[in-house]
Amino acid sequence: DIVNQGTIPVHVMVSSEDLPECIDFTMVPDLFSGYIQIHPGNSQHVVLTIHLTNGCSEGETYTFSITLTAGQWNEYPPSPV
Repeated sequence: DIVNQGTIPVHVMVSSEDLPECIDFTMVPDLFSGYIQIHPGNSQHVVLTIHLTNGCSEGETYTFSITLTAGQWNEYPPSPV
């Protein structure tokens, strides 16, 4: 669960630059495609599923990172320049 223990609403999103092509990632809600807003004192349950497809090689090591970012509701995500 993602919990807002602050005093202002926050926008939360997830990003990754290095996800292997043979692995399917799904997230409910889908924080890869956009953000959610969580109000003070509230929380959001998130389910991340990592599925290795038949395209993955047996015995291979796959490395990746997923970044969760939260910011003040009226300043995040930043406006395009």
